[in-house]
Amino acid sequence: MSGKIVMLLPILLMLGKDLEFLRSLEYPAFSGWINDTLFWHWQNPCIVVYDIRDAFPVDTIWCGSRQLRPYKVTDRYVLLTENKKRIFRHSFMATWWIYLVDKDTLMLAAPDSTRNLQILFWKDTPYAVYSRHNNLFLSNLITKKIVRLTNNSPELDTTLAGIPDWVYEEEFSLVEDALTAHERNHVIVWYEFRQAHVPEVIIPLLSAEGYPLYWKIRYPRAGQHPAIVRIGVYDLETGRLKYCPIYGDSLTYVPLVRPVKDSRYVSILTLNRRQNHLKLWLWDPLTDSVWLFLEEKDTAFIELRRDWLWLSEDSLLWISDREGVFRLYLCTSDSCHALTPFNMEVRRLAGFSGKYGIAWVEASYLDKPYQILAFKVNIYNGTILPVLPKYYKRYSMSLNVSPDGTFAVVERSAFTSPPSWEVVNVLDTFGSLYTLAENHYAEYVLKALMKKRRVPQAELIQYFSPVDSCVLYAWVITPPAGSVFRRIKNVIFKPRYPLFVHVYGGPHSQLVVNRWNYYYVMYSKYALDGYVVAFADGHGTNGRGKHFRHAVYRRLGMLEVEDQRGLVKYLLKLKKIHIDKHKVVIYGWSYGGYVAGLCKLRYPDIFRYAIAGAPVTTWLLYDNIYTERYMDLPDSNEYGYKVSAWHTYVDNLTSGRLMIIHGLGDDNVHVQHTLSFIKLAIAKGKGKFIEWNLYPDERHGLTGSARSDLHNRIREFLKKHLGR
Repeated sequence: MSGKIVMLLPILLMLGKDLEFLRSLEYPAFSGWINDTLFWHWQNPCIVVYDIRDAFPVDTIWCGSRQLRPYKVTDRYVLLTENKKRIFRHSFMATWWIYLVDKDTLMLAAPDSTRNLQILFWKDTPYAVYSRHNNLFLSNLITKKIVRLTNNSPELDTTLAGIPDWVYEEEFSLVEDALTAHERNHVIVWYEFRQAHVPEVIIPLLSAEGYPLYWKIRYPRAGQHPAIVRIGVYDLETGRLKYCPIYGDSLTYVPLVRPVKDSRYVSILTLNRRQNHLKLWLWDPLTDSVWLFLEEKDTAFIELRRDWLWLSEDSLLWISDREGVFRLYLCTSDSCHALTPFNMEVRRLAGFSGKYGIAWVEASYLDKPYQILAFKVNIYNGTILPVLPKYYKRYSMSLNVSPDGTFAVVERSAFTSPPSWEVVNVLDTFGSLYTLAENHYAEYVLKALMKKRRVPQAELIQYFSPVDSCVLYAWVITPPAGSVFRRIKNVIFKPRYPLFVHVYGGPHSQLVVNRWNYYYVMYSKYALDGYVVAFADGHGTNGRGKHFRHAVYRRLGMLEVEDQRGLVKYLLKLKKIHIDKHKVVIYGWSYGGYVAGLCKLRYPDIFRYAIAGAPVTTWLLYDNIYTERYMDLPDSNEYGYKVSAWHTYVDNLTSGRLMIIHGLGDDNVHVQHTLSFIKLAIAKGKGKFIEWNLYPDERHGLTGSARSDLHNRIREFLKKHLGR
């Protein structure tokens, strides 16, 4: 009998009486892998180790201060952080501690204000390499000797070592990979950013006492040159420091540097400024030789993938949409061989078993992009086997694979079915070893309540895009009085519900997935208040192949708005759904805020009300990597930039209301987007149609009391204008 470990995760949301049971769903006590058979879980203040083969606890490797939080756990050491302070979306600085398992010793690994710390063992001695005050340091944790590897100014941010600039972190997800330690060839590899020429954005910090303080960020906007990037290497054996001959400049990005498995080589990805020509290079730091391994070209853009894996210095598992859909390839320096079929789009390479030659992947079929499934792909004979196929018609899945690819924790859930987790062995054909955590009771109760019409109903619908008549998918959540898609006889009174449309719609995103997420729970509250809630995935989103994704190239916002318009028009025409066409509101945040506002401005007769959070209002003000990938450079696409901007349609504000929300400390979409549009609207006499809420010092996503205040203001806005 297996040991099942669970934890309770409260859902911090006001729910109806019949949904109270969702506050205490079970989730597995799984924090990460230690090695091929052991995983760990943080049970404050202890780290408990479990065996994946039966889920029984086998050890407690560290117990200590509640102020220390585990960051990385291995069988040799535990890396912990204290005084953690966020910088950008992913990066942070902290005081770092290390617990050496074999010595049973806790020691300081790096002082405060340290970023991106990495641990390596060289000659059985632990070393810490980290970035602090724009410089790199190498510390012998036993002798306490510290070597400074770079000599940049600690006061100026013109040169960064071992940490990314803002735009590389945000758009290439470059954080830990900006500094890597390679034990096999005893070298340290890092990024160096030279950004003195990159303009600064000044963000006020208004909560400070006295005069306002300011936060300065180097932020290259569309059309501006990015930072110059160099790749440095330090050899621990010789003490020599040098730089790679491949570098990034105004015409070239270096999105990722990664070591090659069982080799001394380092792989380097480069991408041209227009992001439609990718090259994968191999570099030998010892001889300084460089050669091209493979390249990709496209007429529009290449969506950068990070889920590729070196098998040896002459082969890797690669994911590409070169043939129209994202497929898994086995590549050598001579050729690439496809391992997955044309009707399947690979979402993620989750792991690999070198012993059995099995790649674990998450993928969906093109005719069902909302159903993400798990597969095992044999790279030698091309066989593709489903993981837990008995659940394929009901659930979506995701994988958490052990380092050697032998075991996987499979999460399965549906939009209205809470998740359960099962442990699978690479050799299992159809079943699983055991269930790690389950929510069968919650699923049973939820379905029973739906059948009795006591909780909101959720249904997946299809409609045709007004752009090209292709099929689009949407979730619709309806009040619990009865499913609006069910034919009801002898109905005398037909209430007309307001329609709440949630939108994101950004490239490579996806909202409509048959997977449990907070949207059903969050919008159940709206449905309980009498709203019909809907959200759809339009052109540019994920799971539909390259042609569908690239349809938005050089014209962001145009097709997305048409697809949202098509959704509303479709719902309004249904005789068995009763929506008040005068009470349609669309809501979105970030890219969704951009689309929500654009819907209101371009089709005010359909979208009478809109709520736009942290919206882009003109792509000329957004960062160069994201914007130029999808819009091309401003000088090459003046018309596209013009018609995609809110400002172009300000005269259409003649009725209804546009609510805009923005954090003044937003380092991603700067508040200048909102303020520039409001200024123009006021100058045009349209200010009375706008309600705006600005939150001091809040970033791209509101937190704490600001978030609570935002929810209250949205509810007040809806009650005032829609009556509910």
